[in-house]
Amino acid sequence: MSFTLIVGLFLSLYTVTFGRNARIIGGQVADIRQFPHSVSFKLIKNGNHFCGGSIITKLHVLTAAHCLSKYNYKNIRIYTGTEEYKITNRSSFTIESYKIHPMFTGELKEYSVLHHDIAIVTLNNCIEANEYQNYVRLPSKNPQADSIGLISGWGSTINDAKQHPEILQKATFTILSNYKCSSMLPFSIHNEQLCAFAGEGIGACFGDSGVGLINNGEIVGVASFVRPCAVGKPDIYTRVYSYIDFITAAINNTEYVPKLDNKCSIQ
Repeated sequence: MSFTLIVGLFLSLYTVTFGRNARIIGGQVADIRQFPHSVSFKLIKNGNHFCGGSIITKLHVLTAAHCLSKYNYKNIRIYTGTEEYKITNRSSFTIESYKIHPMFTGELKEYSVLHHDIAIVTLNNCIEANEYQNYVRLPSKNPQADSIGLISGWGSTINDAKQHPEILQKATFTILSNYKCSSMLPFSIHNEQLCAFAGEGIGACFGDSGVGLINNGEIVGVASFVRPCAVGKPDIYTRVYSYIDFITAAINNTEYVPKLDNKCSIQ
């Protein structure tokens, strides 16, 4: 079987992870106070969770570009401040505007594999920061290989299952060098991507796209795609440090910011 065909078959598995209703496989129950940046993207019409994201200012959420490519943003509500999946009486927001990286194409090909899979959402109102909902720091540098990363999310707990966990899940991973990661996959990883790995039986799954990979209190990765799910292959993230300029420009752009009272600062 040719290398191209192997890649094609491998990547075709990823497409089913996007937009699927989905707990992290092999994860543990999490307290939202450990991950106050964590948010859930749900469809307004049926309340189905389909992606995650991370609060990076009181007005902005960092997520994966592909999370915003399937649904009209006006049909999405973002929930903050709770680890319970079914509770909908906590803080929630609609999307005022969003910015997808201009080089993102969504292609699942050998040379692209969801390259530049990153987006910034501007909310319709400011988040009131407290112990349950608060921003996570952007990275000051690239994470070191073999260091520890944490994720939290409401993705599926069973491979190819359409069930949600009742409570937010968390899992611990080792961040790999891109060289080591590429040696475990049938394609190369871009410099703007990074990999996290915890062995067979632990990994991100359906519904975990867009969640943040946290290292030393900073968000270093945005969940982009996986081989469904927890089958002993690394999960691939967009490397946040590579997009600091893009993120900074997006959060400082006031063109599409809602009219807010003076008490609402994005800092």
